[in-house]
Amino acid sequence: MFLRCAACGSRNLTERDVDETLTVGEGSAAERIRAAVPIRHCSDCGEEWADRKTEAARRDAVERHLAERRAREKRERKDAAGAGAGPFHRPSRS
Repeated sequence: MFLRCAACGSRNLTERDVDETLTVGEGSAAERIRAAVPIRHCSDCGEEWADRKTEAARRDAVERHLAERRAREKRERKDAAGAGAGPFHRPSRS
């Protein structure tokens, strides 16, 4: 399968990574992350566009961010639960 430029029909295409800022979440809980995503470029007319590969890279970046956030939150909960228990703390048996 050969890709063609939608603007001029050329097959003289390249792919380059560009840095994008993506928003994860909504409202006051929204976070902004940076991700390198591939963009198609027509060397003949200069047209650039995103395709399925671009969308997959964006989705992967968001999923990586969410997985890292979940792991961080889990560590923080574990640390908070263990704080103040002291080195000789043993759970009571019921």
